[in-house]
Amino acid sequence: MDFALNAALGALPLKTAQWVMVIHIFGFTMWIGTLMGMYQILFAHQKAPENARSAFFDLEKGVGVAMDVGATLTLVAGFYYALRSTPSPFKGNGWLHAKLLLVVGIIVLHVIARIKARKFREGEVKPIPEFLFPIISLMVLAIVILVVVRPF
Repeated sequence: MDFALNAALGALPLKTAQWVMVIHIFGFTMWIGTLMGMYQILFAHQKAPENARSAFFDLEKGVGVAMDVGATLTLVAGFYYALRSTPSPFKGNGWLHAKLLLVVGIIVLHVIARIKARKFREGEVKPIPEFLFPIISLMVLAIVILVVVRPF
């Protein structure tokens, strides 16, 4: 087993720790993929002619559910990992605090996407800023850098 992963997981039994990490990474991948997909669907929905917009409703609902599942897996596995590890990963790990701040930002963008999808379904179609997609990409890149490089 990789020494860094082993040291980071502390008191968690190795098999449990590995499965928690798998669930966390899988959930994160699913969450970000569907979040980015949801924004692309919403961009297309807002540009669609009025009579074609209802075709997006089921797609937005399905992607929204997948997005929620990915977020739940990520957050539950991440909190389980953080709370069960000894010593506490929150002490002296500035990179983790920065990562969690970025995760809060992604949660905000998740909530915005869900609210927009609901409003679109209700007929309130207002333009979505196109800068949100690159912002998600940059936030994810920053999270990956923080986890892999651990600059501070």
